Amino acid sequence: MSDSSFPLVSVATLALRLLALFFIVQGLWQLLSNLLASIHAFDPSYLGFYLRSQALGPLIGIILGSLLYGLSGRLAPRLCGRCRR
Repeated sequence: MSDSSFPLVSVATLALRLLALFFIVQGLWQLLSNLLASIHAFDPSYLGFYLRSQALGPLIGIILGSLLYGLSGRLAPRLCGRCRR
């Protein structure tokens, strides 16, 4: 990779990591708010339904944010149009 493309790649990496952190924080916030808002309605006999309806969506967001954060170093050069071959 040439020196002239380094600033673009670092900016793209930073942008991807900030987006990933937003997904992670938003997922954690949504998970916490869902669990706190519905804790009074919790019934152990409906644990599977409770987890699917209250925790699955935020957990998917947290997982996707973590994957995006982990892959940001590989994705940033492709976003800049300067792929190493």
